[in-house]
Amino acid sequence: MEHRLRLVERMVNKGLLGEFLTDKGAKWFAQQNNANDFVTALGALGRGLDVRKMNHPMIAYYILLHLNTSNPASISKIEEVNRIQEGDFPRR
Repeated sequence: MEHRLRLVERMVNKGLLGEFLTDKGAKWFAQQNNANDFVTALGALGRGLDVRKMNHPMIAYYILLHLNTSNPASISKIEEVNRIQEGDFPRR
């Protein structure tokens, strides 16, 4: 199974912040043995890296302040723009 990262960002404290494209990827990474294998695969970049969990229920970009979450077309547009799999965005 392939799990892709949406982004990896270097933090001010020299740490790395990674965001998986799907919730399944984040759940996969939450398993200690998978996280260890991932850090090992980073080689020198991962040396001394400490894995910490940071939970965010949803991070979405370009959402209108007057969003109508009852409108299926609005939800579909958010999923499209943010490359969110259908069903991962909470619906009412």
